[in-house]
Amino acid sequence: MAWIFQITPAGLITEPDLGGLKLDRTRLIHYFDLVVIGVLLIIVAFLSYGHVFSSMERGEVVRIAVLPFENLSEETGDAYLSEGIADDIRSRLYHLPQVLVAARSSSKALSRQGFDIGTIGDRLGVQHILEGTFRRIGDRIRLSVQLVNVDTGFNSWTETYDARVEDVLAVQNRISLIVASELRVVLSSDVRELLAEIVTEDPEAYEIYLQARNFLDRPRTEANLVSAATLFKQAIARDSEFAAAYAGLCETLINRFADSRDAAQVQPAERNCSKALSLDNRLAEVHFALGSLYAIRGDLGAAEKSLSAAIDIDPRAVDARSALAEVYASQGRLDEAEAQFILAIELLPAHWHGY
Repeated sequence: MAWIFQITPAGLITEPDLGGLKLDRTRLIHYFDLVVIGVLLIIVAFLSYGHVFSSMERGEVVRIAVLPFENLSEETGDAYLSEGIADDIRSRLYHLPQVLVAARSSSKALSRQGFDIGTIGDRLGVQHILEGTFRRIGDRIRLSVQLVNVDTGFNSWTETYDARVEDVLAVQNRISLIVASELRVVLSSDVRELLAEIVTEDPEAYEIYLQARNFLDRPRTEANLVSAATLFKQAIARDSEFAAAYAGLCETLINRFADSRDAAQVQPAERNCSKALSLDNRLAEVHFALGSLYAIRGDLGAAEKSLSAAIDIDPRAVDARSALAEVYASQGRLDEAEAQFILAIELLPAHWHGY
C-alpha cells in the first residue's frame, strides 16, 4: 500500500501521480473497501464454521427417524420397493458418526398409526424425520423425499428424483449423502465410501432382495419366513457375493429356529452368517443375530461373545446392548446388566426395551 499512500505532516494522502500512473481517487477508495470487506467475510466465515460445527465436534449426537415411504403406485405390490428404499437409506445413515437412527420397527409402527410428525418425533425421541412418497410407472420410479425438523415442523430439505428402477441404488446413495450434509455431519473418507457403497452390481438381485426383506418384516409366520428364505436364496443365486442377502437368510433361519426350536435350522443359519461376515466384516447386525441364536439355545458364553462383537463394531447398537444386558442378567451379573440397559436408554431414550 506504500505506493498508493504517503505519510505527510498533513496526514495520510494519496499519491496523485506515481511514475506517470494516474490514480482515480473514487476507484482507489472502492478497491480499499473491497479489501476490507473481503477480510471481514473471511473472519465471519471462520466464526460461522465454528458455530455450526461446534456441537458435532463436542460429541453431541443427532437423532433421526426414517419413516416408510408412502407407496403411490397403482400396483400395491410395489410396496416392497418403497419400503425397501427407505430401509436401505436408514441402514446407510446408521453409519454416520454422532447420528442415532430410530429402529425400523418402531418407526414403521408409529407411521402406520397415522400420528403426525411432532408426535412421532416426540415418541421416538428424535430431532429430524425423513419421509417421502414413491411411485412406479413401468421401469421408472419417482421418489419425493423430505427431511423435516421436528421442533419447527418445517422441511430442512426436499427433493424429487426421477430414475430407472435399475438406478435406485445410486439414488439411495445420493439421498444418504445429502441428508448427512443437512445434519451437519463431517464425513471421513471411510464413511463417505460406506454411504456410496453399491451392495450388488445386479439390479434384479437387489429387487429380489427387497422382496425378501419385505416378507421378513411381515408378521413372523412360517409362510412368510419360507417366502423370505426362498427369495434370499434367489438373490444369492444371482450374486454369490451379495453379503446383505446372506445376512438376511441368516436372520430368517434364526427366526424359524426361534419359533420352531428345530435344530436343523441352526447349522444353515450359522453357515450363512459366517459367509456374510466373510464378505463384509462390518455387519454388526449379523453378530447380533448370532448372539440372539446362541441366547435362545442357552449358550450364554457364545451369546455374550457375539453380542460384544456387535457392540465393538457399532457402540451405538442399542438392540445389541439390550440383548447383552439380558444375557448378563441370566448369568446373575446384575450390575453389568443394569449398566448396558442404561447405556441403551442414554443412546436412544425412546428405546423401550431398555426400561
